[in-house]
Amino acid sequence: MAPDPRTVRTDSRGRARFLTAVLILIAGVCVARLGYWQVVARDQLLEAAAAQLRTTVTNEPIRGTITDRTGAVVLATTVLRHRLLSQGTVLSAEERASTAEALVTSLALNPSSASKVRAVLSAGRKWAVILPALDDAQTDIVRGEIAADRVRGVTLEEVRVRLYPQPGGGVGTTLASHVLGFVNADGSGQYGIEEYYNEQLAGAASMSTTVRGTDGQLETTQVTAGRTPSNLQLCIDATLQTLVEQEVTTAGIADDAESVSAIVMDPYTGAIISSASWPSYDANNFGVTAARDPSRFINPATTSVYEPGSVMKAITSVAALESGLYTPSTSIQDETVLTLDNGATKVRNSDLKSKGSMTLTAALAWSRNIIFSKVGLSLGDTTSEAAKRLYATWLRFGFGGKTGIDVVGESQGLVNDPADRRWRE
Repeated sequence: MAPDPRTVRTDSRGRARFLTAVLILIAGVCVARLGYWQVVARDQLLEAAAAQLRTTVTNEPIRGTITDRTGAVVLATTVLRHRLLSQGTVLSAEERASTAEALVTSLALNPSSASKVRAVLSAGRKWAVILPALDDAQTDIVRGEIAADRVRGVTLEEVRVRLYPQPGGGVGTTLASHVLGFVNADGSGQYGIEEYYNEQLAGAASMSTTVRGTDGQLETTQVTAGRTPSNLQLCIDATLQTLVEQEVTTAGIADDAESVSAIVMDPYTGAIISSASWPSYDANNFGVTAARDPSRFINPATTSVYEPGSVMKAITSVAALESGLYTPSTSIQDETVLTLDNGATKVRNSDLKSKGSMTLTAALAWSRNIIFSKVGLSLGDTTSEAAKRLYATWLRFGFGGKTGIDVVGESQGLVNDPADRRWRE
């Protein structure tokens, strides 16, 4: 019988081969993928699986406290505050405006803070910081406003704030800000004591890990014990520091000075009991200073280089006495003017006069420039020899070297070695 021409074959060998090849390819990909998981990514997958059963908790320690020499006056401490955040996207423009006014009124905000609150809320950004650090009383007020439904779309978040509670000797400053420095937004000390002793003050966080076993039981293992922060008791006397800051502020304003610095030291121990510079800043609001004039953060008393002036007469007296050429009662002739370097330099006394013959002791008491110029020049047969003797005395007193005071950024000063650079008369 002849085949019916209307009949269509469905057992195509080509289609069967294609489907077989596709199935083999899919199987190969699956096998390759399983092999990758079992061999190449084995450790990574095991770690990911374990992570789902493991919880790590980090406990950040509270930064150490800094006090004055009595231990009773707190100069720097860490307190718990609450940060007020907005959730502006869930509020209408009218609700954001009413919330802003409720916060301004209930917290009695100053014009600057009120403007910031209104601006943040009107922008409608989610999780924007409205107020960075509310104290306990302010936090209670905000909670009351939220409960009364007058404040909406905000949330409170607990934060740690570095606080410098003592007011400084000038308006808008905190006490000993140049000595202390501050702690930045990342929690690291910057400038002064805060940076120098950052590691000791900050301590180190402890971490504990909780693991859920195959039996469903929780087991806690200690990963690291951390390090307890240290408290610091400074040599600074808070009462004296306030008085000195008031004096340098007054002097700076009265004399229209670029800067004023003063240091009070115990001469028997070397302890610095007061160190003040003007202009100063408010360490609680360091961000404002950073935006306006960050140079205020630098402590000029330890980082700037100064000509020591008449104090060098005392050092020259030491070199003179040790040379054996002079005693305290040795007489030296004072003059009105002393010409040096073949007329290139002229030395005069502050009163532009001569006091005649004077002992070394009297010359030091009267701070006679000409007499000590003569004494310095006479310490050697040549200018080079005299310079060498003076330079050696300077080094023994620490000129040109750091004192090692425990604040960052100390300068060691500039002292020229006469062996490298010849001194003039």
